[in-house]
Amino acid sequence: MHPAVKFNKSEYYVFYALIIIKFSIAVIVPSLLFPDSGVYKKYADAFIEQGFSMQIISLDSFQLFRTAGYPFVIVLAKTFFGTYHETVLNILQTSFSLLSFFYLFKIQKFLFSSRVISYIFILFYLSSRYTLYDISYLTDSLNASLFCLSLSFLFYHYLNLTVNHKRYIFFSGLFWALSILFRPASLYLSFIPLLIILASFLNNKYHIKTTLLLVFIFCIPVVSSYHLYCKWNQNRSGAYVLSTTGAVNWLWPMFNMKERNLHDSFQDDNLLSKEFKNNFSDYSFSAQMELFNGLKEKLKLNQIQIGQYLFGHLKHNIIQNPLAFIQNGFVNLYYTRMARLLFDPIRKVDQFLRFGLKTKGLHGFRSQWALASTQGGFKNISLALLYSITQIFAIIFFTLFILGVPGYGLYRLIKYKVLNQSLTISLFMWLCYCSMCFGYALIHFEMRMALPVLMFPLFGLIGLIQSVRQPNI
Repeated sequence: MHPAVKFNKSEYYVFYALIIIKFSIAVIVPSLLFPDSGVYKKYADAFIEQGFSMQIISLDSFQLFRTAGYPFVIVLAKTFFGTYHETVLNILQTSFSLLSFFYLFKIQKFLFSSRVISYIFILFYLSSRYTLYDISYLTDSLNASLFCLSLSFLFYHYLNLTVNHKRYIFFSGLFWALSILFRPASLYLSFIPLLIILASFLNNKYHIKTTLLLVFIFCIPVVSSYHLYCKWNQNRSGAYVLSTTGAVNWLWPMFNMKERNLHDSFQDDNLLSKEFKNNFSDYSFSAQMELFNGLKEKLKLNQIQIGQYLFGHLKHNIIQNPLAFIQNGFVNLYYTRMARLLFDPIRKVDQFLRFGLKTKGLHGFRSQWALASTQGGFKNISLALLYSITQIFAIIFFTLFILGVPGYGLYRLIKYKVLNQSLTISLFMWLCYCSMCFGYALIHFEMRMALPVLMFPLFGLIGLIQSVRQPNI
């Protein structure tokens, strides 16, 4: 551990308590199953039945639709632990989650050096959606942990918290490569780790040759794993692709823009528009799948070809009305709901009760106010007011992160021509958070997709507050 990063005894005790709580949940609570869980199970079972040989598969196969990272982990768990494999997955996911949090925790400890902030970080992590997804039969937890580990190692390099920079850069690239194999979205955010390495050139006054060498070291595992995986897919299917997940997703923004009266994506005379106008009156995902499968059959296209066809149609509509496409992305973010999931303790408790313990959960904001207005009573009115207060503060905190971090960073650059360390790291985390969430939202966004950057708003908010209070740190 870096000499500047020291834990006091109480922090060690709290961290040990966190570990006990997390592993207790992992062992006691059964794995949470979601609609996508069946896809990963099916993929893993296919591996077990057919082996990892280069068996020929169709371009429409579910084995190309998803990347094989998480199914491979399921195979290992089933092979060695049989009927207990779900519990083992819970333990594995919890272990990686705690490891990634530990590195983020040490970074905040180095930057903020506050016992109170350390406790806030631990409480925020424990009450976050990590607690749910660390015990879910989904790829989200491991993908998020690998993503955070990769960036944490880069922040270690940037802050000079390690003496072996090349090793940390290599492992950062390795974790990033693995995160791509668990969820390909990380591939499109690869500019962020490269920016951090290049920023380190300015921060640590490295020679340009050293910086380029570090970029090369980071790219080695990323490029190698990408090429080998695509080559594996080519050998078994004939297509050099990472996955075909994107194919059906191109319909999401077209359906959403039409439903929200932002832009009519089906006004042309091509087959896609005719099929939609003649056969569909709703905008549900089932309607999208029905249209998708119908087009594949009529046009005689495979999964890759239909994806290219739909992307071409979407691109045409974006060129026609780019503002509608961007506006649709902002609507998909559900700003208030995102703020509450991050900073509203009542909402967090409700989520764990509903999805973790499978109970009824708490009343929603509107239903609680409906009870207060119809039935009255001190309890109902007090709870309604409490719901309002926590929601208002959640929105304020989230807005401070979204607008305050870049705003104050710009102010510092204009006035002082320099950024301090905590604000610089906060800006990188702001960039990660906004790039990931808005990148998804332009196509389709679910709250679990933000899991890799779930800790970043708190980090950015505290970094902003400290930078305002102590501008020289």
